[in-house]
Amino acid sequence: MVDTNANCKDDKMKKFFSILNISKFRNYNSGKYIMHMEIPLMSFLNKVIEYLLGVTIARQKINRLKPAFIKQLQGDVVEIGGYDNYFKKRYKRGRILNLDIKKGKCIDIVANAENMSMIEDCSISGVICISVLEHTFYPQKIIDEIYRILKPGGKVFLSIPWMFETHMEPNDYFRLSSYILEDWVKEFNIVFRDFKLSPYNCVKRFSEK
Repeated sequence: MVDTNANCKDDKMKKFFSILNISKFRNYNSGKYIMHMEIPLMSFLNKVIEYLLGVTIARQKINRLKPAFIKQLQGDVVEIGGYDNYFKKRYKRGRILNLDIKKGKCIDIVANAENMSMIEDCSISGVICISVLEHTFYPQKIIDEIYRILKPGGKVFLSIPWMFETHMEPNDYFRLSSYILEDWVKEFNIVFRDFKLSPYNCVKRFSEK
């Protein structure tokens, strides 16, 4: 015999959990950069609103760290995977050059970041690389190239996902743990790291070659 009451309960539970699954009501968006200091309470409320609007916890953190990182830089900057001109228009201490494997309106250098031979050794003050390493078969080559093009004392901001859904399919190949990253960036003097911003990402920032 089939317990119809039990089946009804199961159906209700499925509907209940479906209602609680807030992701059904969210469409991903990258959000906006936060260019100023936030009051703690307002920061919390803003982050809740951003999350409900589809900005992941990881992206919220990046949108706050990236402007702060750029403020430290003096000289030319390469953003690997950069796609817009938001900071290009605002940065006055050098150039911000977007590098991507495909041509685009705001792309300055079309190249695979595994081989940035068109950029001279020790010529760049800062490199930004957000959510790129998981989309290449050879992430170590990108890190080695970043090290090569950075000036002594140059800085790099690197962000990769950890526990995060696949994206840009089918070109999503890796999730990298802190242990392999620590090995790959051992040539850098690491001045800031955070693998525990959220269950969904790890962010690292290094300085001083």
